[in-house]
Amino acid sequence: MPEVFTRVLGQAGTAVEVPQYGATRLHGVRVYWVSGVVRYENNPHVGVLTVELFESDGELLVNELAPRVHNSGHWTIEGAETSQFENHLRAVLGWPLGSTAMRGGPALAAAMVNCIGALPDRAAILAIPGAHLHDYGKTARRGRKVGHVTVTAPDDATRAERVARVHAVVRDDG
Repeated sequence: MPEVFTRVLGQAGTAVEVPQYGATRLHGVRVYWVSGVVRYENNPHVGVLTVELFESDGELLVNELAPRVHNSGHWTIEGAETSQFENHLRAVLGWPLGSTAMRGGPALAAAMVNCIGALPDRAAILAIPGAHLHDYGKTARRGRKVGHVTVTAPDDATRAERVARVHAVVRDDG
């Protein structure tokens, strides 16, 4: 993953550099996303703007520009000091932006696993330390994102082990 940083700007114009990015695989394609709160000088947009990128033949291609909170940043609910949802509201209301640092310090590791087509067994997921199940309340159907599991851990190795356990329970019906 290349080093990617976003510039966070609230209505007061205070800028903070934040490393809020991630990578995942979607149908065998590596997907990168970058999210931050932005305000353009000659544009009225205030709030979270997410840029979703696909890697294809060594090049990054923009797949989506979302001027809103985005599902790729849902991990911030448990993983960041201030979630994308809270910072979006803070920016829109003109309040000071919160820290986007990892909750628990820089050593904390977080990951998000999408639930496509069906939700996993709730008890099996919640038995995994650091796992948080989010049910979107959507009717299950093939290819539909119906929820996600956020995994937090004290380090990368523990996160990898926990994510493997989540993958063993989550059925990808995409």
